[in-house]
Amino acid sequence: MEDLGFFNEREAECFKCEDTLRAEKLLKTGLDKKKISILNSLPKILASKNSKTNISIDLGCMMQNFESEMNADAAVLFELFKGLAGLACTTVDGKVVSYPTVTFHEEFAQQLETCRTEKKNVLFFLSDEQVAKMLVPFALDIISEIQQKNFAEEASLSVVALLPRIGTALKKTQILRVAIEKGDVSQIPGSRLICCFILGAITALNLLSAPVIEGLYFQKVRKCMCILLDGLARAIGEEHACKELLPELLELLNDEEEQVKQTAFITLLSLFDFFPARDRAKQIIPEFIGIAESLPDYLVPSLAEQFGQQVTKLTVLNHLGNDAGPVFLLSYPKLCSHEKLEIRQYCAYNFPAIVQPYGSTYVSTLMDDLLIKLASDPNEEVRHHIAAGIHEAATLLGQYLKTLILNLMNDESPVVQGMAQTIKTNAVVR
Repeated sequence: MEDLGFFNEREAECFKCEDTLRAEKLLKTGLDKKKISILNSLPKILASKNSKTNISIDLGCMMQNFESEMNADAAVLFELFKGLAGLACTTVDGKVVSYPTVTFHEEFAQQLETCRTEKKNVLFFLSDEQVAKMLVPFALDIISEIQQKNFAEEASLSVVALLPRIGTALKKTQILRVAIEKGDVSQIPGSRLICCFILGAITALNLLSAPVIEGLYFQKVRKCMCILLDGLARAIGEEHACKELLPELLELLNDEEEQVKQTAFITLLSLFDFFPARDRAKQIIPEFIGIAESLPDYLVPSLAEQFGQQVTKLTVLNHLGNDAGPVFLLSYPKLCSHEKLEIRQYCAYNFPAIVQPYGSTYVSTLMDDLLIKLASDPNEEVRHHIAAGIHEAATLLGQYLKTLILNLMNDESPVVQGMAQTIKTNAVVR
């Protein structure tokens, strides 16, 4: 077991050296805790002592650590992946300007724009050419060896962090070749995940033209467990997405792994307004209705969290009709009564979104079966969410809310009382 309180003799000797030499020695001979510390601070150390020799030496040490820790300490490996990503994103003054992790379209676009604005005012300590020639080969050596699912995301992010720096020079590297090889259907899930993360980031960053993306798309890469189909669908366009991607995405809803089914559901919801009305009505909505009716355990947290967004999209796009409307109205009270606190918190947070499409017709149901139940929930956070969102429901339920507001003002929780008092002061309910 490591001695966490004292340096060993080799480590003590390291602290007599300058920063770059100390980093090299500790990466080679230090205990795991010291290696993690050095990997965490390596971008700043190299930024202050930038030279091709220093970078090459430390990359060599990192590769030695990678090879020795593959079946040993996962914490060292995770820090190594982060350190590699940090090298591409560190400025000359040691500040890290990281690009956002690829997520669903709207959120990612906003984060990316903010990051690009920030990037205009900084100078990275490694040039784009250095990133392409020194970091990319090292990162590809790493992901070529990774197959374990628990390492896939962090390892992929070490490559994804390099993409904005190399830009359209991507085609001159081996990144696409390695990613596609990892995505072959013969590969195990951990490898296919790496393919998905990398290709998803490439398409989201618009680093390839539509014809090139189309070519990749039809090379069976789409058949792997692709978590980032959202960005891929928008990149290849509606026609190809409907013809080739939508059937694959619907198939992922029945995947053998629950995590995949959860992601497929969230991706379908994100892309719901991207697909044309005919495909929404014939293919997606029946799946949504089936999920709302059966409430499978593995999907309940995702469904509860996204319930407001789902109902809102269905309403705006005129799909909350006689088939879907009653089903969602019946499933929501079941979620509100769920034994898990997290689920009830999501329901309380989403309540205003439920009022908008259902309020004028189902006032009694909303008040008696849902709002009063959530407002008297044994958990303070649930009651607080209800109090915080009541003003959004006041237009439709205003005349019914006075008694409820008064009850919340007498709540045992000062936080809930304060929120209810604010609502009353702002004259939501007269």
